[in-house]
Amino acid sequence: MMFKLLSQQGLTVYESIKEMPSYMDFNDQSIFLNMHALVLEGKTHEDVFRPLQHKLESWIYRMLLMSHMLISPGQFFDALITMIDDKHALMLQQQKAKRYPTLVFVLAIVVLLAYVYVILPTYMSIFSTMGQQHVLSMLLIERSSNIWFMVSFILGIFFVYALFFYTLRTIKQALLFRRSHNIVKYFYYYDMLIKMSIFSEQHMTFFQMFEMLHKHETNKKMKAMYQHIITQLQLGVDLYDVLQKITFMPKEIQMIVPLTTLRNRQDTLTHLSNHYKVQYIERTERLQSFIEPMLLLLLGILVLFIGYLMYQPIIEFYDSIGTSL
Repeated sequence: MMFKLLSQQGLTVYESIKEMPSYMDFNDQSIFLNMHALVLEGKTHEDVFRPLQHKLESWIYRMLLMSHMLISPGQFFDALITMIDDKHALMLQQQKAKRYPTLVFVLAIVVLLAYVYVILPTYMSIFSTMGQQHVLSMLLIERSSNIWFMVSFILGIFFVYALFFYTLRTIKQALLFRRSHNIVKYFYYYDMLIKMSIFSEQHMTFFQMFEMLHKHETNKKMKAMYQHIITQLQLGVDLYDVLQKITFMPKEIQMIVPLTTLRNRQDTLTHLSNHYKVQYIERTERLQSFIEPMLLLLLGILVLFIGYLMYQPIIEFYDSIGTSL
């Protein structure tokens, strides 16, 4: 925000860094004083901004690394703030979708541990005084008293949980390169197009845009795709022909983006990015509406299982009393 306000006063990025300590709290003042010292030492732009790397999200930091190439810094920072707000809203939606399964998982572990270490020993101490034993309950108590077994069991649960999210991440990577539209592609291409619209606002050519995307891409396969586009453009191949051969790229981008002109490029890229954002939100809400009932069903099964473990010894106890009578 401060970069935007200072740039609107006609200050360059480096002049803004000099003024920034006056507006920062004590913890951040030292960072910008260090950045200003690096400017005076004649360090590269990347070296000057490196102190901010641990303070910012990686994609924001990468966007700032290109700020020295700007024609209109004020417009860039204004667009960047809008992009940050939009991505923050989408990230919150992602977190909301993940939070519910995690809560159910933690609740299940807490309930099971409470049953094994609090409820079950109380039951068994009562039944043992009456000469009654329940095989399943005795087995649970025997296993729970073995510290190595319980540590292995808990570690195994967390391993399965981590494996689940690793598998989910692998699936997400695979979905990005499918021909069909899906929630992963909507989010990725929203991100790509909103960046391209910001680059377009700075009067960059498509070649320069894809160079910037390639430089800051972290996905190896997507990075290779950007490199292929750059190489083909250098050879003089038309962008339309280049994009048509990338089968996993959405048709809207393959057909519309190459047809844009300098006059309508930014608006077109912005409209396309907004289209993918809306599609992403709709798909996320639809996925949540499917997952939440399934998790409630699993939670219900867990409650029934705990109920069975709690009441089965009591039922067996009363059955044994009835038999003895």
